[in-house]
Amino acid sequence: VRYNVITDIASKKFGVGKSRIKTLLNYAKKDGLIAKEKGKEGKYYALSSSIFNKFG
Repeated sequence: VRYNVITDIASKKFGVGKSRIKTLLNYAKKDGLIAKEKGKEGKYYALSSSIFNKFG
């Protein structure tokens, strides 16, 4: 999923600003919950199904 699509959807779903979603995504990258696909500009994926349990 493209990064900007994630921020747009999550911002609307949770009623928070896109900058807040970007901050949370950066934490998720640092924590190893999501990663960028190599060679794919702006495409991210979940590294573990535990992300769905964490954010349910």
